[in-house]
Amino acid sequence: MLNAPLMLGADLRAMAQPLMDIVGNADIIALNQDAAGNQATLAYDADDLQILVKQLASGQKAVALFNRGLAPIDADLTAAHLKLRADAPIRLTDLWSKDNTTFTGQTKVRVAPRETRIFRVDGARVLAQGLYLSELPGSVNPAADGVTRPLADPMIFRSSAGWSGTKGVGERPMYAGWGGARADSTPYNQPLQVGGHGYGAGIGVLGNSRLQVRNQGYGLVRAEVGVDDSATDREHAVTFLVYGDGKLLAQSRPHRWGEAAQVLQAPVAGVKLIELVARSAATVNEQLPVTWGDAALTTAAGR
Repeated sequence: MLNAPLMLGADLRAMAQPLMDIVGNADIIALNQDAAGNQATLAYDADDLQILVKQLASGQKAVALFNRGLAPIDADLTAAHLKLRADAPIRLTDLWSKDNTTFTGQTKVRVAPRETRIFRVDGARVLAQGLYLSELPGSVNPAADGVTRPLADPMIFRSSAGWSGTKGVGERPMYAGWGGARADSTPYNQPLQVGGHGYGAGIGVLGNSRLQVRNQGYGLVRAEVGVDDSATDREHAVTFLVYGDGKLLAQSRPHRWGEAAQVLQAPVAGVKLIELVARSAATVNEQLPVTWGDAALTTAAGR
């Protein structure tokens, strides 16, 4: 599910058959070498199961369900995990067995202990005329992530809420440090939320940051912007700006913690490089996470 150079550090004559099965599966290797260059993003995360979703150059998606545990799991795979419409058919092609299945809304996927189920996915996108930026990590570069100083290795823990299925995003680990930009979560891996309103898609980053976005033919960039509810800095304001090829295209009003998000959009037809800037007078950016909620590139017609 990663895009990376394919290197084999082994003698093929002595390689174990399970490894040969992976290397010999052209459909799975194609995911690794996909031309779009997008890394998979976490759609669900728990101690025993992860669901990773990857946007492909063909417009299709790939999804991997990885069981880290010692017992089988009947995982719930939902249209929301895939950012596909819940009211339209979704087809899964198993890249191991080549079997096809179709579901609407959600389905159960049996994942054996230590097994990874991998599917190619066809379905109707939530954004019919574009893609969320969190689906396009290969086109987004955190040129300035807002981190003012590296912190100690983060302490990671997960709350124990009991088994509740795999709908939603899972029981996210809590991070005490770092604070880099993240797809579909805050810099400290919490759900995106501004003024009490949650976002299933978006980019979380610290204040005083700059994201570079490569535009490949889209006509409009749009997001709902604000200071994330997880911020501990309740004083400083953040202003959000959109630049296209170095020119200011749009600017928000100053936002503080607790305020509702503001829609910020700009026409970007013909623009090659979009920059999303969050600017503040704050000096401790780690206390001021901001959210680009539902950030997306679409045609000029919008959604």
